[in-house]
Amino acid sequence: FVTKGFVVRAADMKGVAVRFNGVAHDAGVAGRDEVEKRHFGIAPSIAFGLGTDTRTTLSYYHVTYDDMPDYGHPFDPSTGAPLKVDRDNFYGLLARDKDNIQGDILTAKIEHDIDDNTKICNQLRFDRTLKDYIVTKPEYTAGAATVTRGSRSRDSADEILINQTDATFHIDGETVKHDVVVGLELAREESHNNARTIPAATAANLNNPNPNDPYPGSIVTGPNATASTSYSAAIYAFDTIKLGDKFEVSGGLRLD
Repeated sequence: FVTKGFVVRAADMKGVAVRFNGVAHDAGVAGRDEVEKRHFGIAPSIAFGLGTDTRTTLSYYHVTYDDMPDYGHPFDPSTGAPLKVDRDNFYGLLARDKDNIQGDILTAKIEHDIDDNTKICNQLRFDRTLKDYIVTKPEYTAGAATVTRGSRSRDSADEILINQTDATFHIDGETVKHDVVVGLELAREESHNNARTIPAATAANLNNPNPNDPYPGSIVTGPNATASTSYSAAIYAFDTIKLGDKFEVSGGLRLD
């Protein structure tokens, strides 16, 4: 496999800083020539007001997965164990199977120092994840010379909008110091899972499956979808107590 990553940073330019992360990943599985995993991602961010009382950070995260899924070998119903076939037998269909994921996250963070001991922070984040996969589920009937290519599938989209606001207080005592955080979190999540019709595929030869078999079926995404929306709210308070230079005690409460 090959994994490549890179980071680009720009030095602080009058309170402004830029950072760019990236990764590319291309891998296979030993003895499973058809199984591949290709991933790509970027994560740029920019910060303003560094060194001042008010700081703003904007960031973006994007990742894509382009994989060939693999459910492995079929099970023998008489023993409950995988059939003893060649390790490189792949029962999926390259013309049909896929596992594609796309994730995007946008984040805006603002921090403000009221004084040396008090800080307020607000973070707003939008997260969207798309998942589109079809994978072959090899199903075997005892004594058969072929393997049925069943399928599992998902075509879904999930979106989350979340906002978190907290205040941090640093309290200096003669022998005990406190770092107190209190906050409020609000979130909305929406999920859609689309219905799908996947015609049956040609059965695979048990001992010599051909992953390049044609797939004449037409996959149809139906108009009906399972959708749900949820809302949540939480309040919380945490305190880290410093007892001298060597001991700290942390505790808190959160109500969702």
